[in-house]
Amino acid sequence: MYGGLLGILQDISGVLCWIAPFTFVFCLIYAIKEAVSGGKHDITLASVSAVSLFIIMAAVLLN
Repeated sequence: MYGGLLGILQDISGVLCWIAPFTFVFCLIYAIKEAVSGGKHDITLASVSAVSLFIIMAAVLLN
């Protein structure tokens, strides 16, 4: 439907929108677990969770 760069972004987000919700929930749960237990990887997991949420929102807006 779209051409050029927007079409490529739509195709990529169409594939990633199936993976991103699972990644978001997994990383968010383990980031909370790491933060509560005083782990070292809580910021990294929270960052991955934020990127996954961004991908979900981009997929919703592009499709």
